[in-house]
Amino acid sequence: MSNKSKCITNSIGTKRWYLNNKLHREDGPAILHQNGDKYWYLNGKLVTEAKHKQRTQVNIFVALHNKLKQETVI
Repeated sequence: MSNKSKCITNSIGTKRWYLNNKLHREDGPAILHQNGDKYWYLNGKLVTEAKHKQRTQVNIFVALHNKLKQETVI
């Protein structure tokens, strides 16, 4: 399975971000419509903007913690 992400823009300007063929974006909404409507998805599941921020902030913290932990191992 590939971990490749991609953004697809349709003919009316709607942008959709995918990871492993599921709607997914960690740095913003996974669907952006031309009219300004936004939808946040993580691993193919629709989430609120607040839940998206909560989950992605936790992921960033864990990633930073693990990186620092690896760098301090002697």
